[in-house]
Amino acid sequence: LCLSLRSSSGRAKVEVLELLGAVCLTPDGHHTVTDALRQFRARYAEHDRFMYLMKLLRHTKQPTPDHDAAEDAPPPQPSSSKKGDAAPTVAEETEDGEPDFEVHAAAMTFINVFVHSPLDLNTVVGLQYEFDQRGLQSALEALLSEGHAKVTEAVVQYKDAWIDVVNLLENQAGGERGEGDNDDDDDELAEQNERLRMDLEAAREQAEER
Repeated sequence: LCLSLRSSSGRAKVEVLELLGAVCLTPDGHHTVTDALRQFRARYAEHDRFMYLMKLLRHTKQPTPDHDAAEDAPPPQPSSSKKGDAAPTVAEETEDGEPDFEVHAAAMTFINVFVHSPLDLNTVVGLQYEFDQRGLQSALEALLSEGHAKVTEAVVQYKDAWIDVVNLLENQAGGERGEGDNDDDDDELAEQNERLRMDLEAAREQAEER
C-alpha cells in the first residue's frame, strides 16, 4: 500500500494517505505504518526518513499527456540498466505546475496522525523533532500561505497537537520556583522535570539514529 504513494494520480496519493492514517489508529497500527515507511525508504533510496512525505507537501498536479504528441513520439529506447543498479529515487517526480491542494491537505493530515497518535511521549517528541529536522516548520508556513481551507485546517490541527517541550519545561521550572515553600511538591516537580528532560534527550537520540 505504501509504495502506491508513488502513483502518478493525485487522487490515488490522497486515498493511500487516508488509509495509512486510518491504520495508524488501529491497535499496533502505528508500528505497521512505520515499518511500511521503512520499506518505502529502502525501495526508493531515501537519504532520510519521511523525505517523500515532505515532498508531497509541495506536490503539484501533473500535466495531462498530449495524446497526439504521444502518438508521434519515437518509441522508448531499451533500458540500459543492469542488475545491481541503484534503486529509483524519490527525486524523479517534478514539482512544476499547479499546487495539488488535495494532496497537500491529505499529506499534512497523515503526518499529524502519524506523529501524534502514539501513546508514548518519547515517540511523539522524537517524531516531532525528526520532521522538524526535515524542514516541516518552514513547510507549515508555506502551506498556510496557500490560503486553501482544507490545507489550513490540517496545518492548524498539527499545530494544536504539537507538544512544546521547551515551554513545558519552563512552566515546570516556574512552578518549582513559585511553590518553594512546599518541599514535597518541589521534589516531585524536580523529578518530573528531570524525567521530561531525559525523555526529550532520548527521543532526540532515537531520531538521529534513524
